[in-house]
Amino acid sequence: MERVTLLLGNHDIHYYDEYLDNSRKDKENYELIHDIFSKNHSLFRLAMSMRIGKKAYLFTHAGIDPKWLEYRMPRVPHNDADAICTSLNDKMKDEAMFFDFVCNGLMDRSASRWGNAKYPSPVWADVEDHECMEERLPGIYQVFGHTLQEFSPVITKQYACLDCRKAFLLTSNGEFVEV
Repeated sequence: MERVTLLLGNHDIHYYDEYLDNSRKDKENYELIHDIFSKNHSLFRLAMSMRIGKKAYLFTHAGIDPKWLEYRMPRVPHNDADAICTSLNDKMKDEAMFFDFVCNGLMDRSASRWGNAKYPSPVWADVEDHECMEERLPGIYQVFGHTLQEFSPVITKQYACLDCRKAFLLTSNGEFVEV
């Protein structure tokens, strides 16, 4: 486990409760899938952070909108990837706390994902949301998936959306290399 981080996404969180119903939930196999997530809850995270040289990287399923962070977790510093990561993962300490956070934060979906939240959560943000964000997490490079790209990843100076049915390595000099 010290070499693997399992990040939860929007297709996972609705299996924590039968009444959460979004994005292709398998209702026929709900009990089985719910049990898998429930029994293995401690294996999952919402975020992972790391440094390569002086650059901080933050990995989530869909990326973090600074305005969502300010709205849902106002005491968390926007320029500290480790603090953001710890604060998000602390919400998973037990299933009851996590379920409350799912209902009061993680289910926030913007119009790009057929929702009405002002700011999208780290499991629902779309690459379109990142393209139009007025603010960024200062000094933090975000890495996420969630928004399937047809052929190639979207790699910018502020973030990388790597969801394109390819695998990538982040090298020791901070470059993404397809494997």
